[in-house]
Amino acid sequence: MIEARSFFEDEVLSTMPSQPGPEGNKTPLWDQAKMVKISLGDALVVPIKYEKPQGIKAEGEKTFRDLQKSSYLLIYKDKNKNMQAEWVSLAPMGEKKNDKFVGIISVHEWNGKPKHAFAFNQNGNIALMQETNVFFRKASMRNSVLCYKVDYTYVDIRRDENGLYDVEVIGYTRTNCITIDDYNEPNYEDFEYNFGAVSGYNGIGPYEYSDKIDCAGFPGGTAIFSTECQQCIGGKTGIDKCPTDSLKKIMKPKNDCLTDPQNTMLNNTFNQYLYEGNNEYWKCLRNFIYKKIESSGIKIGVCLDPTITDNGAYRPSQKNILLPNEFTLSSSSLFGHEFFHVYQDAHYPGGTSQYSYTGNPNLEFEQALFKDIINGGFPTSAMGNGVSTQLQDEYETWIKSITNNFTIKPLQFSDLKGKYNYFLEQFYQNGPYNRRGAINYNLRPDALFSIFTNSNCNFEH
Repeated sequence: MIEARSFFEDEVLSTMPSQPGPEGNKTPLWDQAKMVKISLGDALVVPIKYEKPQGIKAEGEKTFRDLQKSSYLLIYKDKNKNMQAEWVSLAPMGEKKNDKFVGIISVHEWNGKPKHAFAFNQNGNIALMQETNVFFRKASMRNSVLCYKVDYTYVDIRRDENGLYDVEVIGYTRTNCITIDDYNEPNYEDFEYNFGAVSGYNGIGPYEYSDKIDCAGFPGGTAIFSTECQQCIGGKTGIDKCPTDSLKKIMKPKNDCLTDPQNTMLNNTFNQYLYEGNNEYWKCLRNFIYKKIESSGIKIGVCLDPTITDNGAYRPSQKNILLPNEFTLSSSSLFGHEFFHVYQDAHYPGGTSQYSYTGNPNLEFEQALFKDIINGGFPTSAMGNGVSTQLQDEYETWIKSITNNFTIKPLQFSDLKGKYNYFLEQFYQNGPYNRRGAINYNLRPDALFSIFTNSNCNFEH
């Protein structure tokens, strides 16, 4: 406790003195402080006395709760053993569910600067709200309001009654607001949060938020912020170690198509492509593809082009990957699709510009077939939305036959058992790139064979 108090008084107050808000000056009540155990180690929870009585409530709540009884100063050491001091306020939303806290935990620097917030739902899940998500802020001598906007995106894949796959990317926005106000109103309710109660994420007290959201923003995540490369690695980031300058080796000297933040996003996406997931086979194949592109001497550019109608495109004549927006720029899966086309450009003699029309369906089907073989799961990439159940099942049976139920890799054209051109035609007529360009029956999927033959990656699912 002595160490924590010394840190607060000697370092925090000297660098960020308290800026009085509607609550007036705030004073830590050191004589009421107590040590608690969190997963990071010891932490000090210090009640706070406010100069002016204030209430706090979450958006949609009618009742204010006493700010003094539902906030505290938390002092702890982070994963890098650096001392942290944070002003924490709890705004419950309804009653606890299964003895878990439901509501918003707002975290500020001691000087009142918003740091981030967490919204706990009734299932114990957490949504991270950062300072960059703040879209409304109001402060006066009487009240303050802080609103966060959080964008959510998920992919919905379902099979309808006719057996057709429907894949939809859905985005929506949710807002969460916290109000601190003079509570001289009839809807004020005295409230005292029991800091010892079982609550919060996975039944852990709210002061555990500091560890239960990792640096990548995942509840219960294991990612850590590396001081070596100054970025978040591990956990669900898809980056197992500090990235190297791999991307620079295959990029054009100047990539003026993207802003600096977008180039940072591209770098993260590329490292996720190389390192994401626990499947070592996939990582091995992706690194083989990258090394072959590097050795070919091809230098690529990556640009955002909102005029393209697909999720991405590779222009071999310009050596540019085009993506329509930042969402696709941040997707390692979509990047990997176009990066395979770069590999094809490096593999086929004379490049793939010669196949921009006659042969284009071949290149797209080869990419889809490669993905379906290594993924070993369904729905497939080649025969998705708009394909009959019968054709879907027929294609899945063929994939299993040419891989012996995903235990071997096709290494030559005869391994495709005479049905490659048939499914190429079905892809051309019914697939997501239906009737674009023309089939080149002399162009075989040699890029796919070269990867499986030369990568020396152990085939696994």
